[in-house]
Amino acid sequence: MNKARLALLGATGVATLLVTTSVAGAATFDSTVDITTELGVRDLQARTFANTATVGAGAELDLTHEVANPDVLTGAVEVDIDPDSDSITVTWAERDDCYSYIEVTISSAEIGSVTLASDALFSESPPSVVVDSADGVVTMLWGTKGDTGCYDGTIGNSAVFSFTNAEPTSTTDGPEPTVPVTLVLSPELPSTGSGSSQSTSLMVALLAIVLGAGAVRLTRRSASR
Repeated sequence: MNKARLALLGATGVATLLVTTSVAGAATFDSTVDITTELGVRDLQARTFANTATVGAGAELDLTHEVANPDVLTGAVEVDIDPDSDSITVTWAERDDCYSYIEVTISSAEIGSVTLASDALFSESPPSVVVDSADGVVTMLWGTKGDTGCYDGTIGNSAVFSFTNAEPTSTTDGPEPTVPVTLVLSPELPSTGSGSSQSTSLMVALLAIVLGAGAVRLTRRSASR
């Protein structure tokens, strides 16, 4: 917690100002994202997952979001979008069958360009991933649809991508803190001399501020990215 202290020292009083700034919370998206994954092997029909998600803690797409699996394939990846690190992680969450291709599609107005940071998704004869991002749609494709190859992976293996923000993301903060202004006035007043009236005027002015304005609330939010 950052504190700034302002001390005003004079012959008759002391004023102390304490400012406590708010602590920035986790970044988040202003809108939901649509995510689909498609996993296919040779001429079998693909296993498909889909979800419209609010970006937050944990994976935005996981095993619970299956929408089609006509040939009863086993194996799936989960997708996690992290707005704090501006990253997308695709991780094997279930794996039994080998796959000819995996395609991940993310639709979001807040994701700009996407680049590959690291790729260890496939552990054996890994196909290169092809990334395309345009008009708010990101596609990541390992392998080729219709390919006769079949590639293995291991649960926990992942690929990580970094992205730029197409639009500013907001920051979620807790309640904004209130900051009291405390005035501590010396009880002693000069009884003689020309400075007496000036000191008395200063104290009257300070007391008027306290009685008239009450507590002062100062807040400062972290700038949105």
